[in-house]
Amino acid sequence: MFTRSALSSAVTIAMALGSFPLYVQAQQSAPEPSATENVEEIVVSGIRESLTKALEIKKESIQIVDSVVAEDIGKFPDNNLVESLQRVTGIQTTNRGSGEVAGITVRGLPDVETTINGREIFTGIGRTLALQDIPANLLSRVDVFKTRSANQIEGGMAGSIDVKTPRPFDFEGSKVSLAARGVYQTSSEKYDPTLSALFSDQWDTDYGRVGALLNLSKTTTHYRDQSASVGALFPIFTQTFTDSNGTTYNIGDAIPTTDANKNSVWIPGTEGGLPDQAGSTLTMNGQSIGYTLQRDAMFLSDFQGTRERPAANLSLQWAPNDSSEYVFETFYTGYRNTSENRLLFTFINGNSKFQNSELYPDTNVVHKVYVNNPTGFTSGDGTEGQTDSIMYALGGKWDITDDFKLKADLNYQSSNYQSKFVANQWNFSRYQAIADYNYHNNNTIMLAFLDNPATSFDESDMTQLGNATFGNFYDNFDKQHGSGTTLTIDGEYDANWGIITKTRFGLRADEHKAYTRHREQFASGCSAAGALCDINNFADVIDISKSGFFDGYGYVPSQWFSAKGTELLDNTETYRSLFGVASGGGAWMDTAAFDVKEVNTALYGEFDFETELGGKKVDGNVGVRAVSIKNESQFYSGVAESRDNEVLPSFGVRYWFEDDLVARFNYGETLRRPAFGDLNPAILYAEPNTTAFGSASSGNPNLGSTKSKNYDLGLEWYFAKSSSLYGVLFERDITGFVWTTSKQISGPTPNVTYVYSSPENSSDGWLKGAEFGLVYFPDNLPSYLDGFGGQFSYTLLDSNQTIPVFDATGTQTGTQDTSLFGVSKSSYSAVLAYEKHDFSARLSYVWREKFLQRHDGTQFASPLQIYSAPEESLDLQLSYNITDDWAITLDATNLTNYRFRTYYHSITNNNPDYLMNYGTSLLSKTWALGTRISF
Repeated sequence: MFTRSALSSAVTIAMALGSFPLYVQAQQSAPEPSATENVEEIVVSGIRESLTKALEIKKESIQIVDSVVAEDIGKFPDNNLVESLQRVTGIQTTNRGSGEVAGITVRGLPDVETTINGREIFTGIGRTLALQDIPANLLSRVDVFKTRSANQIEGGMAGSIDVKTPRPFDFEGSKVSLAARGVYQTSSEKYDPTLSALFSDQWDTDYGRVGALLNLSKTTTHYRDQSASVGALFPIFTQTFTDSNGTTYNIGDAIPTTDANKNSVWIPGTEGGLPDQAGSTLTMNGQSIGYTLQRDAMFLSDFQGTRERPAANLSLQWAPNDSSEYVFETFYTGYRNTSENRLLFTFINGNSKFQNSELYPDTNVVHKVYVNNPTGFTSGDGTEGQTDSIMYALGGKWDITDDFKLKADLNYQSSNYQSKFVANQWNFSRYQAIADYNYHNNNTIMLAFLDNPATSFDESDMTQLGNATFGNFYDNFDKQHGSGTTLTIDGEYDANWGIITKTRFGLRADEHKAYTRHREQFASGCSAAGALCDINNFADVIDISKSGFFDGYGYVPSQWFSAKGTELLDNTETYRSLFGVASGGGAWMDTAAFDVKEVNTALYGEFDFETELGGKKVDGNVGVRAVSIKNESQFYSGVAESRDNEVLPSFGVRYWFEDDLVARFNYGETLRRPAFGDLNPAILYAEPNTTAFGSASSGNPNLGSTKSKNYDLGLEWYFAKSSSLYGVLFERDITGFVWTTSKQISGPTPNVTYVYSSPENSSDGWLKGAEFGLVYFPDNLPSYLDGFGGQFSYTLLDSNQTIPVFDATGTQTGTQDTSLFGVSKSSYSAVLAYEKHDFSARLSYVWREKFLQRHDGTQFASPLQIYSAPEESLDLQLSYNITDDWAITLDATNLTNYRFRTYYHSITNNNPDYLMNYGTSLLSKTWALGTRISF
């Protein structure tokens, strides 16, 4: 690893070079490439040529960039865009589930600027695009920029991902491509179609060259996720205890957070949690009490659904002469999802045991518990979601003179999202239950309900309603709308002023609007009379989950009863009446609503340079970007305004030891803007219960940007046309992370003090690491090995974030160091490729080390952190060209049947991860057979 001083020295050395040069290709930034460059990328055919083109892009860019290039029209190499990116050096995938991989981090950071053909694009009220919404077969190339120049949009500390779609002038004439795939999901046992079609042509007319392209796609996925989890840890009494008020607590009772005098006993929601060594104690009413750490619940989830993603891209180009060109484009993505969750939730924190709990050796952590009269509920959840996002763009570029070029682009985008959620819990009780949080020490669980274990191990049939009754009813609806209008103007001048070879300047003016509305209704039980509240009288809503739950992993019920989610969705009004909530869904919640307008104006200037040092070529780029951001927000509590002005310098330099050996250094500054929802100042109050303070929370309209200073130092060796070895050292110094802070305030109730929590730019941190990559296709191999090659990458990361720590009174007691979310200390990918004549194959394996995934609920979890165990994926892709125009493909994913596992992690207790096992999820394996015709 390396230090900040080492990077500072690198900056000093680079600046000492005097002046710098540039020969920079159009690929360096997200602006649209020329028609000639597009022809090169579109005619790429095969694995080797795809990787060769990606290396050319990397070599010729001043920025550090990695690319994925389509092997052929309509054939991006994976099921979706995110899967393709997981093999890029420094990229790690996240959010596996629902039949896909849904998220990425770049060098451990999740906030990535997303663009389509250089234009910023987003989904809903977010600031970035949901990359999984873009079908892979609509794409020609994806560029991942890990450093930034002044002419690129400043958002996204992690980097920038530019998605490129084909245009009609990319081809030398007409082009038609038709593709179809059938994907089999082993978890859902369904076959799903993926269809795409591209039609492109161009014509020479009296008014110049005209081209038109239409690209269509539709993907359908039936998915099933199965998970088994245990709840948060909390302390329970190990002996009978009577407090100063005369309240008696029995063995197995939960230890309250405050004692009879309202003094704090323990604080939930901390990073470290409670000590888990055997013999640990707490202080209550001045007395030392022993405790063990128990779990509050176990829950099993059988989550199934159907998702559709339609997409379309229309591109029209017109070149009236050799010095001007115009393009009109529209890009549409859609999302349709209907899902059902069948949940079995069991409370296991009662004090009535039929056998003593078992502990892990030398700890106070419960391993196995035996519960009398356990209670719980099943829940049938139905969800419908829909997104429609569309962008319209009109652009032009002109050669004003031989040396001066001008570009302009005007685009408008709109993204609408809505979601409906209806759920009903059915309460049940059983005779006894056995719960094992780490069954057979295999990081999975055991949950068995017993009818009469005194005579025999007679398991209760959870498909029988028995004494089940209607429980809680939930009825929620959300709608979101985001829109944006953007004008960009970019100029480029071939200066040839000594070592300065080229200058660029530009303007970007963007107006981004977002609003959201939310409503929710809740009932604690059926409000009708008599038999109308008997579940058995509602046959249409009674559902039994699919048998064989969890595929034999762990020891859990095979199936269980619950409400049917789709019935709740289809006949919501019937159940609203039954539970006595408002028809039509009730009123909008004013406190959750916001209407935001953000205006971002940016100016940039930069120059490219080229000179010599020690007889070797040195070239690069120096620039600065000035950004002014004005936010006007309308909330329930009124109007809030904020401004943020930033000046962001950038610098990149390359030193060419040889034509095939180059070193590069880059420095730049980037921003992360706060989420719109975090700006909501509406305060929600909760009155005191057992504590001396009430609680209150809100967003913060004065949140500023999180800022990162970025250093990169790399060395690349291109030792053959299709081969390269490269490495990069990098560091990110980050200030102003958004973190929740607390303080005491007055509120609506006289003489009550509230502990008020809100987000602040109250945390700083850093990320540093190294990444290495190798692409190798050896030449002159024996005939039986000819065609083999590989792509390999390895990434090392280290991170730290200093966070404020508060006690139960809202007083800051200090700071604590922790890892950044989503950062694995190491990860790697290995791809073995073979390509000869008409056959090609790719076997790829990706792996990442454990990482901090998320925080659990601050009101109850102790410790707070949930870690993901190491993740892996083994995928296979085969292709055979029957003719020059017709190919068939066979693909498979998750060949190792990887199981996703999570666990609670304490930053103060040094114990193995199985001690605080949280949950295990089964991920689907997929097989896909496809065909593609191009002519």
